[in-house]
Amino acid sequence: MATLAAKRRERAILMERKRAQREKEAVKLFGEVDGGGGSLDKAALKLLLEKMNPSEPPTDDGVDYVHHSIFPENPDGRIGVSHMGAMNKHYHYWSSKSDDVDKIFADHDADKSGYFDRDQFKKALIAIEEANADKRAYDAGDWTTTIIQLTDELFDKVTEFSDWNENGRISKPEALAAMTLWSAIAKEEARRKSTSCLIA
Repeated sequence: MATLAAKRRERAILMERKRAQREKEAVKLFGEVDGGGGSLDKAALKLLLEKMNPSEPPTDDGVDYVHHSIFPENPDGRIGVSHMGAMNKHYHYWSSKSDDVDKIFADHDADKSGYFDRDQFKKALIAIEEANADKRAYDAGDWTTTIIQLTDELFDKVTEFSDWNENGRISKPEALAAMTLWSAIAKEEARRKSTSCLIA
């Protein structure tokens, strides 16, 4: 048991060292990109992310996701050195989920516009919950799948949260925010239903 705990501590220390090293490198690259201005607009943010990830250059969608995640209320916000930790976190999250977003769009963006309209978005969220419900059941070792219904109220809540520019269309970065919120809501609701079944 002590060996397992020691290995976990070692792994945590190693991960923290790697994170600190990545941030140190990012701050150095920030200085190369900012041109002495002390902050980055979206174009400079993309250049910084390209320098940080030369084998996986960022897409415009990835840059939009990172920028909005840091500045949800300010589309013209400028990234400063103090935002480096959040920038790394959001970019790595986008990178880990972008294939899922692409798949959802391939399956539900019928007109291939690169955006979901209201009906496409609703169908995509329902499909996400069906997949997540199966995964929750499998992970719990419970073969009774509880699918949380996407009520109009929940749909409006997710749409309001994710339609950042309020244009009635959902882009890929907005879809990732929606997928994350909807999955968290459904997971909590399924947990609540499961707990109430145990009590009854």
